Amino acid sequence: MEKRRATRGHLILMIIVGILVIALALVETLAGRERAVDAEPPWADAIKRTNSHPERGDLGGAVRGWHDAYLAAFGSRGWEGMIEVGDAALRIARDRCSFA
Repeated sequence: MEKRRATRGHLILMIIVGILVIALALVETLAGRERAVDAEPPWADAIKRTNSHPERGDLGGAVRGWHDAYLAAFGSRGWEGMIEVGDAALRIARDRCSFA
């Protein structure tokens, strides 16, 4: 009899934990939808600046723009921005090698 109560208690606890995990995942998903789909991401302007500087021969400006883009992407807590920032870093490295 005591074993049944312990098993029932563990089952209830597991159900409560499962409900909490699902609720937290739902809240996290809904919180990520704060910006509109058509809106530009917060790192877009900095990426544009980063891309325009090497054309003028200004790698320092490109690195400053990249840093601004990195901070904006990191603050957005999404992976899309970090991918774009990584691509920008690779372009800067490629451009740096062509200037050397």
